[in-house]
Amino acid sequence: MPYQLYNNSGKQSGYESTVSDSTSTLSVLKTILIYGALTVIILMVILLLIHYTIYPIFYLQPGDPGIIPIPGFADNQVFWKPSGKDTVFTDLSDIATNVQTGIMNYSLSIDIAIQNPYITSNGYNVIFSRGGTLNPNPQPNSSIKGAISDYNVAIALAPNSTDLIVSVLNSDGNPENVLIPNIPVQTPFRIGMVLMSSVFEVYLNGKLVRTRKYASGAPGNYTGPFHPPTGNMARSVRVGNLLLWNRLASPSNIRYAKPPLMPPIEKDSGSGTSSCLSLNTAFSSIEDSLVTDANAAASAASAALSATAVTATSAVKALNDSLDPSVKK
Repeated sequence: MPYQLYNNSGKQSGYESTVSDSTSTLSVLKTILIYGALTVIILMVILLLIHYTIYPIFYLQPGDPGIIPIPGFADNQVFWKPSGKDTVFTDLSDIATNVQTGIMNYSLSIDIAIQNPYITSNGYNVIFSRGGTLNPNPQPNSSIKGAISDYNVAIALAPNSTDLIVSVLNSDGNPENVLIPNIPVQTPFRIGMVLMSSVFEVYLNGKLVRTRKYASGAPGNYTGPFHPPTGNMARSVRVGNLLLWNRLASPSNIRYAKPPLMPPIEKDSGSGTSSCLSLNTAFSSIEDSLVTDANAAASAASAALSATAVTATSAVKALNDSLDPSVKK
């Protein structure tokens, strides 16, 4: 016979009642958890069926089709992260990246901001390159090879303009160039490249600019570190967010790659930016002053001409009156 506790009045003790209530509560919680887990499993099975048969639900890479991101699967590497100041980056060895020594079948993108819109030079101004040797004294009006040699990829400003050149050396050692005219200044933009075995693609802010076929049929066997701007270009141009894929990235991967485009120059605190903006302000003030002075001078000249015309008209009329016999009478 089970032992039971009773109080002094002969009634059953509250201890057994409390144990019974606790057991009942645990049983309810277990039931809720079981049903909740079953519900989640059923929903996952339904979503997976929809994902693989009707419409993508999950995506692993930014830009892939889908609705729900699955973190931890992005395979692009990120280097040269902008810090909000004019950070000077050092060369990045390609051995330290997932690209290694490959000359093709990889992809990259890089953020660029031209801080000084008044860059003038008779030669190409190299902003970024993979491999290559810079010529400290490029020949005026020469090709991009006059500014840098033996490179895999190079990005440069054309002489005396804001036209951007994206170049790859082919297997004959000749540059294959894609021109992007009138690139934005003082506004960050993102250049993307996909290097294939026989062609390469160039993107501007995620949009395809051009697909170019190598004239020699393949890129040249040139490798080396990734170089940021150096010398005067380091003070005039800012770069950041170098992204590398050891594969052929899709257009949507290039367009929606993370991290996003680095912030505009106006939000930075670098002295180069402030100087550039101050220079622009000064030029604007001078231009406004010149326009104002020119308008005032034009108004004064117009008033003087009007007064002269009135005086001349009066003199001619007086002369005619003096010569007209009818007026004399």
